[in-house]
Amino acid sequence: MTTQLRPHKVLTNKDNHHIHALTWTDGKYGGVVFAYNHVSFNEDLENDKLKMSYGYDILETPDRLEIDKEEFEKELGDFLIQLLYYGLERDYLTLGHIDDVNPPNDTIQFDSQ
Repeated sequence: MTTQLRPHKVLTNKDNHHIHALTWTDGKYGGVVFAYNHVSFNEDLENDKLKMSYGYDILETPDRLEIDKEEFEKELGDFLIQLLYYGLERDYLTLGHIDDVNPPNDTIQFDSQ
């Protein structure tokens, strides 16, 4: 079984090619440009679980789109899990980052916030 990723684009800042952002191409939050800025995993020994936490930045939003923070963060978390499974299935993950196996497919100029 292979994980299907939600339709998206990987974006690179024209001024800094080391800054990558993502945007979904469908759904309520399609067109929102965002970037994960850290991802960490913490072991919950008491419940024998692994907890994931992440930070993110919203870089651009389509006009008049109101973001429900709780709903948006759930979508970000679900998408991050998809990315992790996808990377693991294809052996794309390395310690510290996901390899640039597929170069960014679009380039934008976004304002830093």
